[in-house]
Amino acid sequence: MRNYEKYTFYKEVWNKSFPSNWELLPLYALGKVKSITEQTDLQLLSVYLDAGVIPFASKAEKRTNVTSKDLSKYQRVDPGDFVLNNQHGPMSRFSTS
Repeated sequence: MRNYEKYTFYKEVWNKSFPSNWELLPLYALGKVKSITEQTDLQLLSVYLDAGVIPFASKAEKRTNVTSKDLSKYQRVDPGDFVLNNQHGPMSRFSTS
């Protein structure tokens, strides 16, 4: 790992030190929110920490949430999208498609 000349400690955010020349930005500053719904004909996807974005049907284990009968509010995901699933609050999942 590269050593930097000076580090700044960010206790209130990360409780870690980062190189002083790095700019700390909120996630929303790095991209734009996309919300495309009403795509009920597309394959349903899931977000997993260990597997990334995968087809919903490819995981057979018991699920903690139930899929809605109305998929019209589910959002479309395209290749290269950054996907965040915050259904479980502090245990949020994220990945790229």
